Amino acid sequence: MLLAGYSTHAYQAMGDPYLLPAIAAVVLGGTRILGGRGTFLGTIAGVILITLLQSILSVVQMPEAGRQIIYGIVIIAMLLLYGRERIEQ
Repeated sequence: MLLAGYSTHAYQAMGDPYLLPAIAAVVLGGTRILGGRGTFLGTIAGVILITLLQSILSVVQMPEAGRQIIYGIVIIAMLLLYGRERIEQ
């Protein structure tokens, strides 16, 4: 809604570039994707880390496809890490 209001027009795929980084930030912050709970501070930490990663990828001039792959790798790595913690408990 904010993006549509800011640009004064809307189209269906307008927020697609923001979807995967948003999911990656929440997962990186410690929230489980399949109905788990997370903390506000964890989500803020995840957002800061994803923003840092996005800045680094911009400096390196990584193409958008490469960024999407790296975000996917971050999500999978964190899911594996959180899954391992759940098994050990």
